[in-house]
Amino acid sequence: MLYNRNYSLYPVLTIQIWTEFAINHDQIKFLFDGKGMPLAYITWAYIAPDTEERLISDPEFRLHPSEWNEGGRIWVLDFCCKPGFGAKAIEHFSKFPPWGEGEVRWLSRKKKIMKLR
Repeated sequence: MLYNRNYSLYPVLTIQIWTEFAINHDQIKFLFDGKGMPLAYITWAYIAPDTEERLISDPEFRLHPSEWNEGGRIWVLDFCCKPGFGAKAIEHFSKFPPWGEGEVRWLSRKKKIMKLR
């Protein structure tokens, strides 16, 4: 995260808020290089339709701990990688999806719903 401009300026507490529930639910995956240095991480949740609607429509919405595993819709909530490794990380997560099988959704920076099948 220190190498990523989008993350390196955030307070540590903010990063904790983004990752704590993912860690508690075992819904976070890290990628490391051959020397054990972190390259990327991704978090996801299995949410219900009503939670999905709030996630899409409310930019301030944060999942409650009970909402991380309440439904069958897979949503990527956070993805961060060392600069220059984005394509490689995405390729890995596409080949070996840590969330299992099914359609995966996420919001782009422009708030567009993206899907991967």
